[in-house]
Amino acid sequence: MGQLGARGGPRNWQVAGQYVDILGEVETLARTPFDELQAPYGPVRLVSPEDLLVERVLISVYPQRDEPAESCARKLIAVALSAQVEMDWQEVRRLAERPEYRILPALETIVAEVAHELGKPDPYHS
Repeated sequence: MGQLGARGGPRNWQVAGQYVDILGEVETLARTPFDELQAPYGPVRLVSPEDLLVERVLISVYPQRDEPAESCARKLIAVALSAQVEMDWQEVRRLAERPEYRILPALETIVAEVAHELGKPDPYHS
């Protein structure tokens, strides 16, 4: 990480404007596959955008409102609705409905708001 100009450590860093956590295996409930990048010292596994979105929406509403998490969720929704990130919206819905999350109403609300702001179709209310 030093060679990349990263800050932080020993298990997480900020590098190239992104946070990198090296905490072992990633826990996921998503069915979508991980993407992997080949880095100089081995592969880097990336969390799926579906997992990331549902997690950010959860953190934005529980245990209390969290504006940075909501802002992150809104940005991810915006890039997905603009086709800059591939998002499996049905998988996002399935995850949001799971007992571990139970945030489907919050998810549908925020997606509808961002879709309206961008003038894009809402994947849940066409």
